[in-house]
Amino acid sequence: MPDSSLFYRLENTGYRMFSWQPPTGHPDTVADWGTSNTLLQTWNGLNTMVFNYASNITIDLIAQQPPSATTVRQITAFGCSRLLGREPAATTLTRLHSFFAQGGDPEQPPVGSTSEILLRTRFLVHLIAMFPEFYAR
Repeated sequence: MPDSSLFYRLENTGYRMFSWQPPTGHPDTVADWGTSNTLLQTWNGLNTMVFNYASNITIDLIAQQPPSATTVRQITAFGCSRLLGREPAATTLTRLHSFFAQGGDPEQPPVGSTSEILLRTRFLVHLIAMFPEFYAR
């Protein structure tokens, strides 16, 4: 069961659960949702979830990847597909590969210790979730 901190975080992003009264319910105009503060709070909430800082949320990013996703390119493609529903522009994808590979070959598994790979995976997911395409989905 979610605790009050989850509802508090959602409210800071502009999602006021059970607060928008009928007959119209949640607004669907950018003026109600599209402020710099709600975007920042959304990014902070994503950070809290991706890095498991919330006591009531645990996300195992490595376990969610299919066993066939072993290379930098495959892991990045899976993350983009899962979060964006498609691959981003080629230049953006190349930058993601470069970030996640950290100087390694995108056609090879990520380099580094298990904890380093997990940390980069968390940053990768957080980075993808900050793309405008994520919010347009």
